[in-house]
Amino acid sequence: MFEEKLKEKLEIDRIKVLSAVYKKQADKLFIVLQYPNEIVLSGSQKQKIKAACEEIVAPICSNVSVSLKKAFIDLDLVQSKVLHEVKASYPLISVFAEKNLTSKIENEKIFVSFVVEEGLQDYVKAKKVKESLEKKFVDVFSMPVEVSISFEKFEDEQEQEPEIVEAPEEFKPRFIKVFNKEKLVGEDIDEKPIYISDVKCESDRLVVCGIISHMQMREFTTKAGKVRNLLKLGLKDPTGELQCIMFVSEANKPKVEKLVDETEILVAGKCVQSKFSGGLELEIKEISLCQIEKNFVEEFHFKPEPATYKCVFPEKIEYVEQQSLFAVERKLSDYVKEHDVVVFDLETTGLNFMDSEIIEIGAIKIRKGGVISEKFSTFVKPSTKIPAEITQLTGITDEDVETGISLEDAIADFYKFTRGATLVGHNVSFDYGFIAYYGKKVGYDFSQNEMQDTYGLAAKNFKGLKNYKLKTVAEHFGVSLKNAHRAYHDAYATAEVYLKLHEMM
Repeated sequence: MFEEKLKEKLEIDRIKVLSAVYKKQADKLFIVLQYPNEIVLSGSQKQKIKAACEEIVAPICSNVSVSLKKAFIDLDLVQSKVLHEVKASYPLISVFAEKNLTSKIENEKIFVSFVVEEGLQDYVKAKKVKESLEKKFVDVFSMPVEVSISFEKFEDEQEQEPEIVEAPEEFKPRFIKVFNKEKLVGEDIDEKPIYISDVKCESDRLVVCGIISHMQMREFTTKAGKVRNLLKLGLKDPTGELQCIMFVSEANKPKVEKLVDETEILVAGKCVQSKFSGGLELEIKEISLCQIEKNFVEEFHFKPEPATYKCVFPEKIEYVEQQSLFAVERKLSDYVKEHDVVVFDLETTGLNFMDSEIIEIGAIKIRKGGVISEKFSTFVKPSTKIPAEITQLTGITDEDVETGISLEDAIADFYKFTRGATLVGHNVSFDYGFIAYYGKKVGYDFSQNEMQDTYGLAAKNFKGLKNYKLKTVAEHFGVSLKNAHRAYHDAYATAEVYLKLHEMM
């Protein structure tokens, strides 16, 4: 409000309040203003600014000190601040801004420009990157800012090859059988194709097979003026999908043009990290037509139980109710008396484990006889930002999971925590789907654990509740549910509900 009134009284419209501090002992208000560095203020103009400030604040303070500071803008400062904002708010395009962002100051205006991969045009438009940056930095620099974002294709075969990362020693590839191989492009492929889901890192030689899920071939001109043909296709086997590219010579173009969606092929080439998507892609060198084994059954090479915990060390729980000398002895079912139980809950970035990730694991261990003994709790760092609706539901932010552990470490420690125990959850199939899916991905098999579902147990044994959500069932049994939609707290409440159910069954 003060800034707006000041601009109304002055001819300078790009003036900003840096601070306004009232010192009680001196009974004085100290105001610091900032103005653009290209403006030269005369003595009379400075006096006018001071008089305007005194007039505005006169109703609340009659003793005012006004200081004026220039906003010295240089291009290094502009570029540094713009890059920092792009990295923080729009990481998907930050790699392009880092490489080609330029800026200049002309006619009392800042011009910022950079080029982004053409495929990200919809992302830039949806996020209103240009408008957001302009709005933010006009305040930061006290000068008009114009942001220009253009789009180009970035195929450049001369770029330096990425460093090759070797597969871990423990990695054991699994193979898919192919029959009736028929060479199409390049040499015969003698190696066996591995599961696409086992493609974890870059390699000089990769052989995979699958059906073509989509494909596109187009011409482009290199910086040297040479016309090239680029083939892009998605290759899908029973375990996963991999994006592939191939620079097609004129001699091979008629052969490649025979390929269509759903064609079964065997391909070999170099596996690299994509310069655009950040994921792995295959640079195809050889293609053969083939037939992939029918009735495919995926094989799993599971790891044994870890010898020790690596990152998450279960904590002992002193359960108040079970320690009370006056508590009525629980009459629990024989099942609880004879089995260890792990009650667990997950928070995830979505509802489908195929395209969502685990961001928190919380669990409670109930020893034989119904004794709540240990807790397991950790954040898991996902590969993408947490959707806003998930943060709103759970309260978990990107900052929370930034210090989380890797999925592989979290699953390994959780696997050790659950050995020999029955897995229990409220609507347990949802959480188990994630644990089983990601367990297989990192080499741990949860299929040997028995399972029980408190949702199903409540619905079967207690008719008449308005619904069987965790909150409703917990309230029915007088169980406190604080911090709902946080994994550990939901798991603890579910553990108490589980014991209540087994008292009455």
